[in-house]
Amino acid sequence: MQDTVVRLAEGDLVQLKTGGPVMAVRFEVDQLLLCIWTDASGAVHRRTFSKDQLQVIYKPPPLWLYAVAGLTQRSRIVAVSM
Repeated sequence: MQDTVVRLAEGDLVQLKTGGPVMAVRFEVDQLLLCIWTDASGAVHRRTFSKDQLQVIYKPPPLWLYAVAGLTQRSRIVAVSM
């Protein structure tokens, strides 16, 4: 079986495989990800983690998908049969 490579990007929500708070990825630097999260008191925390330490909780859809969704809500798509 082949391991799948998960690309993490800014805005992805991750968590340590061992548990802990849900964090947002800010950016990647040399195989390390800078993550940010807030604790129960509202204090902001930042720390770097390796990709091997993290699991993806939520990966937002690509921006182009939001654009397409916005266009389809403004215009009616009509199918023409020939």
